[in-house]
Amino acid sequence: MKRIAQIIVRGGILLVATLVVLTLSLAAFNMVSDGISNRLIANFEQDPVEGYDYWRWIYFKEHLFEHLIVAGILLTLAGLVAWGWVAFVRDVMRNHKLQS
Repeated sequence: MKRIAQIIVRGGILLVATLVVLTLSLAAFNMVSDGISNRLIANFEQDPVEGYDYWRWIYFKEHLFEHLIVAGILLTLAGLVAWGWVAFVRDVMRNHKLQS
């Protein structure tokens, strides 16, 4: 019974960690896209000749280093959570084989 409780707690912690990483990823994406859109709105009173896609790409390239840092942090967190899931599943499978 103690083993089942440990499995439930570890699985719950990993589930919460997964949801946190997904929420942070979505928030970061929304912040970047909203920031670019706000900058486009603030800089142009009318449609630019080149089009919004051209300027959106220019603004994205200007801040590419910051975007890569945020992506690196999120990918690191996602990798840690994925590693936690792999270790969790291996542990559960190993203990299941020992009990059979």
